Parts: sequence; structure tokens; C-alpha cells
Amino acid sequence: MKRVTICVLLYGDHFKLAKKCINSIVKILPKELYELRVGMNECCEDTIKHIKKLSPKYVDRIYEEDKNIDKYPLMTKMFKDIDTEFIWWFDDDCFIKDELAIIKRLKAMDSNKDKKTVVLGHTFFFGRTKNWKTFRPSVNEWCKKQVWYEGKKEPSGKNEYTEGYCDDDNRKFWFPTGYSWFARTDFIKEIEYPKGISGAGDVAMSFAIRQKGYRFQGIGGCHMGLMEVPSRKNAKTKKLKELDKIKNGIISRYKPFNYGVFYSHIAKMVNFKTFVELGSWQGNSIVFLSNEIQKYQDLNDVKIYAVDLFEDTTDVKMKKKYSEKIDIIRRIYNLNLKKHQLENVIKTIKKDTSKSANDFEDSSIDFCFIDASHDYESVKKDIESWYPKIKRGGIIAGHDYDNYHRKGVIRAVDEFFTDGDVTIFPKTTVWFYEK
Repeated sequence: MKRVTICVLLYGDHFKLAKKCINSIVKILPKELYELRVGMNECCEDTIKHIKKLSPKYVDRIYEEDKNIDKYPLMTKMFKDIDTEFIWWFDDDCFIKDELAIIKRLKAMDSNKDKKTVVLGHTFFFGRTKNWKTFRPSVNEWCKKQVWYEGKKEPSGKNEYTEGYCDDDNRKFWFPTGYSWFARTDFIKEIEYPKGISGAGDVAMSFAIRQKGYRFQGIGGCHMGLMEVPSRKNAKTKKLKELDKIKNGIISRYKPFNYGVFYSHIAKMVNFKTFVELGSWQGNSIVFLSNEIQKYQDLNDVKIYAVDLFEDTTDVKMKKKYSEKIDIIRRIYNLNLKKHQLENVIKTIKKDTSKSANDFEDSSIDFCFIDASHDYESVKKDIESWYPKIKRGGIIAGHDYDNYHRKGVIRAVDEFFTDGDVTIFPKTTVWFYEK
């Protein structure tokens, strides 16, 4: 008997992403253990054809939407009449690496004889209580409307993971992240998940676990991977070839940058309305961020800014490497925005990144990401210039907090944020600080 229903949500014009996710499941996992349901939110023709080709041999049910109805409404449809013991959820940016992944999850669940552990997942945390206050209004409102709500104190956690929550310390609030989780079907039905949820579903699930007196268990990124773009090292060797492709109208997807997981996390902060990226280069990362935000908010309700000098870069090393290609870099940026229909969404500011801060009022920005020049003086100026522009509760962050390659970044960050509350996002070199 099949014990697991795997549910995968695919979205948009991202065929390579979808193919890698789905193929990793059908080629690696033993089919006798699972039923596979695939939801498609406004997917491209290639993705639709690929999924239908796999049905019914590998894909048991397909939920196809011509228009994007958002994550949770489609998730609700996919969860209807599931009769297996467990549900394994996948966003389309993750994939299986270990053929024993499903076996290991089943063993982890079976070892909990009291069945109080209801969810396995990659655990993450908000460093301080106020880090997650963005989610409080919507999550608390949802939680208090449920019949199972018991009025228990909002969860918090200690510095280490301890069965989900501890009430005596507000420093960290742990939760299983939403990109992939493995849950008992009875629990999902008990809390009627995700009925009534519009965003921050992983946080809402954690609140429900707390109210019911259950546990979740961290299984980390073990046996799974998150889609990441090629490293900068690999991208350099292919730069000229890539630029030639751009000249001929062939635009590759989201490369080279490697902090997509962090941007996906930021996009879930539905109270954030103003986003600024310093150092947008080819536009790959700002396009990715915009598309991620669109999953949770109407882009008409937010402001997104990309700040870069482009051909007038002051970075000496970059100018030396790309001097003959600078004009093409700006063309790539424009083409990327055009391809994703974001020309009227992303506001491009061609200006020195630290000086451009003067164009914004103090406490007017929810999120600023610094990835422009990486020398000490430049990073220092960017932090000093933009920090006053961040709202209370907003986040300032940056790339390449890397002691091997970017010591100037570490020095500038550590000198400015002396309270020690800078956090490094897991498995990245991204630093962030909540004001």
C-alpha cells in the first residue's frame, strides 16, 4: 500500500526548474511507496507537455490552472481526498538527491511511537521575536479562528533546536520552512491546512503545531537540494559565450547569482512594500525577486528599485574584465526585464549606489540588498547611506560575507553592526540585519 502522497506545485515559465524537480522524483524514488499529484499554476506549454507525458504512469493526478490562483488555493485542491498516511510537499525549486529520501522520512516518523511529531522539514528561525512580527497579524488571525485554537502563548525558541519550541527565551523562533515538508495527513486534515491562509503558510503551520501540543523535527536539507544557479566561477568561463547568446536574443534564466533561497524567503514577508537592490548588473536577481514577490502580493502594491551604474561602474577590477562588454551588460538587463514583463514594475536608477540613497526619505524602505562594489570603503558607504532609509522592522542585507574572497565586506558589516545581531542566512554568504 502506498503510504505517501507527494504534491508538487509548478509555476510559470520555468520549464527547466519544473523538469528537474519532477524528474528527480520519478527517476529516483520507488513508485510503489507514493502517489504523485502535480499542480500547475499558469505554467508554460513545455511544462504542461512534460507533465502530461508522464501521466498516468508516473503522475497520478494533474491540477492545471490557466491563470495563477496562488499557492494555497491550489494546494487546497491538491490535498482534497488524500487517503495516504503522509503528505510530502514540494515547491518547484527543490529536488531529490537521495534514493532513500522517502525511506528515511518514513523511518523518522515511524520511530515516533507517540505520533506527536507531525512534521519533518528543513528548520529555520527568526533571530529575534521582532524578526517575525511581520507574520503575526495574518497568522494570529488565522490561528484564532480555528476550532482547535487553545490560546497558548506565541512560540519562541532557544539558541538550539528543541522539539520545536521553548517558552522561556525570545531569541529564536524555529519553524519548518515551506519549500518542502513531510507531514502526517491526519494532522493536515485536523487543522484544515491550508484553508484560509493567504501567506506565510509555514509559519502558520508552526503556530498550529504549537497550539495542538505536537512537535516538528528538523531533517535539514538532507537527501534534498534547492535549485541554485551556477557559481560565479563557472559563469566566468562561459561569459563571452553567454553574451553572444544574448546578442542573438537568447536569454538564460536567473544567472549568475546564488542567493535565490534568501530572496524567496524575503518575498514571503507580505508586509514589505518597498524593495531596493544595489548592484543589479544583468538584472537576473532583481527579476527573480520580483517574480517571487508576485507569488504573495500584487506587484501593483509594491515598489521595486534596481540601482546600478552599469557602464559607468567605479569598480576597477570589473571595468578591466568587462570593459568591452559593458554595453551588452546593460542590454541584458533591459532584455531580462522585458522578457519577464517587468519594465514598468522595476524602477531602474542609474546612479552611484551610496549617493542614490539621497533620493529616498528616511525610514521609507522595507528591504535593501547590497551587492554592488565589494571593497571595504564602498560597502561601508552603502551601509551608512542606506541604513537610515530602512523602516523599523525592515531588513538591510548583503552578499558575499565571505572571509576568503570578500574580507572587506565582513569588515564593513562587523564595524557598523556592533550589537552582534547580524545573521548569516543558512548555506549562503548572505548577511542580514533587522532594524
